[in-house]
Amino acid sequence: MGEARAWNVGPRLAQRELPDIPEVYNTLLSQGRIWDFRDFFLALLPWFDFSIASVMEEIFDTPGYSRRLLDDWINDMNDVDEATTLALLDLIVSVLYRNLRTSSKLEMLEQWTSDAHYLAHNLRSNHAGCMKSRTFARWILVEAANLVSNEFGGFESAIRKTHSSAPGFTFAWGIGVPVYVPAATENPCWQMPGVPSERKEPIIMAARLAKELQDHQTEELCLELLIIVSEDPAVHFEQLSHLQNSVQRNRLGFLWTCLSRYLISRDTATKRQLLEDLNSFPDWVDRGALFDPPACFARDFIRGALSSQLNHHGHREYPKESFTKSIQIYGKFLPAEMSQFVSSLTGLAWKHAWNVGDFAHERQNNGNSREQQIYQTRLSEPVGRAISERRTQSRERTGLILQGKASLHDSSKRDGQGREFARNKTGDMANTRTTERRDAELDQMPPLQHARPLQSSVPRRNHHV
Repeated sequence: MGEARAWNVGPRLAQRELPDIPEVYNTLLSQGRIWDFRDFFLALLPWFDFSIASVMEEIFDTPGYSRRLLDDWINDMNDVDEATTLALLDLIVSVLYRNLRTSSKLEMLEQWTSDAHYLAHNLRSNHAGCMKSRTFARWILVEAANLVSNEFGGFESAIRKTHSSAPGFTFAWGIGVPVYVPAATENPCWQMPGVPSERKEPIIMAARLAKELQDHQTEELCLELLIIVSEDPAVHFEQLSHLQNSVQRNRLGFLWTCLSRYLISRDTATKRQLLEDLNSFPDWVDRGALFDPPACFARDFIRGALSSQLNHHGHREYPKESFTKSIQIYGKFLPAEMSQFVSSLTGLAWKHAWNVGDFAHERQNNGNSREQQIYQTRLSEPVGRAISERRTQSRERTGLILQGKASLHDSSKRDGQGREFARNKTGDMANTRTTERRDAELDQMPPLQHARPLQSSVPRRNHHV
């Protein structure tokens, strides 16, 4: 996962006033503020349940796709300046990347892809320096991911097929990295089909470029994809764990990577190391420590299975008396299928089957100071020093704050295209980090389908996260 959950986004935004979207767009267009438009577009997504079609309709009065996306900003297709090309490509790549992470496919995908190809070709032909940029690295990544996804018939489909006979519960995070929650102590092991080495080359190239630019956010995405397309992803898991835990200090992302590592933990040494990493996270015995119900659920069950395997017990060992208390705390906040899976195995039940929105409202009442304490105090320190010392470099994760109508209008005007060009000059590592801060929508607020169940041993309900 590696990002903040989306289940606490909607209720918070519901308490804020939505700006006049067409008015803001026209202001940005008249002032030539292309990068601010890119930010505004992506920041609007959580207001509309992460629906690209809805945001397009709000801005352009056309659902799905509108030619105005390019036509409003480009007068001459043969003479497009660098800033405009980069910003529009960055926006479209963000949309295409989000399409990889959701179960519902993007409307008019061909038009989005066609425009991305045009803009990328324009960069190669007229602005070669931009090929050494965060945007172009992500374009390479998204292109490679689309090819692999089509070959697999979708990442979710591949995961569903490979783990369909296992009795546990399978779901995915990020682009589609699988997590397997055992029903007892079983481990179906890593079964993703993998791809030929030539299919991995563009992903590796994008990862190298991202690392050169110190764009650890994009490097993380590349490692996620390399994990998915590898028959033996142990090396890439090691690199991703280091990236999140050693340099980023992204403990929540590291937790999700640990959960996926269960599928590659075959020998005693890897099992012990994974159990040590999972034990480094706090128990969920008080309400304030609960920051991600699906992650809490998976961590407790995987930790119990590992303890049983290492002690050579044929049955699951739950983490002492804390397990019952923990599960009573987070069980009622789980998606319906996860909740049913837990109840069927433990016999535990909870009074209220709240949905994720209810959990978000309750968290909102606790205030921002409490949340900062949770993330900064409870989840601040890296673990697994012996592992991290032999791994590669990483990044810091940053966030984006949605600007309201007033702040957009009150902000000082910039010097048009010249300023845009300067702050997005390729090869400038500081500008890469600036763009990272503008990317919370893409990587900090995943769609509601983020923790998406794929298969379980209990009957399904007609409900999905």
